[in-house]
Amino acid sequence: MLLVEDIVDTGLTLTYLIEYLKSFHPKSVGVCAFIDKRERRENDVTVDYVCKTVEEGFLVGYGLDYAEDYRSLPGIYHLKL
Repeated sequence: MLLVEDIVDTGLTLTYLIEYLKSFHPKSVGVCAFIDKRERRENDVTVDYVCKTVEEGFLVGYGLDYAEDYRSLPGIYHLKL
């Protein structure tokens, strides 16, 4: 089974989902993420396939926002605060 995520941040939701899916006894549960943002990680969760890893900072655009701004940008940008 492959779980596909847009962004992995704290890992809390992903940890819950993995445990829930494991209750159905699949052969395996893998994780694929567009963005793996490690700065705020609270749970040790493994992301098997990653498009982009971000160690720190805030991302905006393409649906990601900062204080309800920048969501409609046509790409993903690293916001400098």
